[in-house]
Amino acid sequence: MYPKKKSMSIEVRSDVINYLIKKRGYGSYLEIGLDHPDSNYNHISCLHKESVDPYLDPEPWLKDLMTNDQLPSFIEEVLTHRMTSDEYFNSHSDTFDIIFIDGLHEEVQAGRDIVNSLSRLNPGGIVVIHDCLPLYEVNSVYPRTTDWFNGTTWKALIQTSIDLGIYFRTVDTNDGIGLIEYQPQYSGRFMKYPKKCLLTWTEVFSHKILRDYIMHVITPEEFLEIY
Repeated sequence: MYPKKKSMSIEVRSDVINYLIKKRGYGSYLEIGLDHPDSNYNHISCLHKESVDPYLDPEPWLKDLMTNDQLPSFIEEVLTHRMTSDEYFNSHSDTFDIIFIDGLHEEVQAGRDIVNSLSRLNPGGIVVIHDCLPLYEVNSVYPRTTDWFNGTTWKALIQTSIDLGIYFRTVDTNDGIGLIEYQPQYSGRFMKYPKKCLLTWTEVFSHKILRDYIMHVITPEEFLEIY
């Protein structure tokens, strides 16, 4: 068992990502679903960073952040690929050490993002997925009905593991952070997308013991021990 690193705090997604980058010496990072860059992207310390987001007009927060005249420089300096994740994976073949998925929080799209990301990982890399442990059922409804929204990303994580035989873990912090290690058998391959998950929020999340078993939940302290 690895010694605990008590000085390290794992609270939000950028903590998990930066820890993995530093611990494993990762040099390349891709973020799917940039949204507001201050929410995560700007906090990531990595030699090479890229981002994917369609930024459909109008984006309310984008208009609050900058004027239309400032948008081109923002796209050039912060947003690497202004397109959907499907468009990106269909037109780019670059590989990365770590890929973070925080795009459309709907299971079919999230499933595509997961399997596409797995095919673009460098050996020893990892896929990180946000919003995998919705605390309340209303937060997991898609389309969203609340400001606090996790969607059905958790379904994609479960179904991907079933269909592809992939093991995952979920860190119990910041609404659940899923982790899938590099799988050599899926590197560079086009894969069949997962089926729709038939499990309901109640069946998975109504009891903590069941939730922890199905979602392979680990604490932040266990994350530091394992990774």
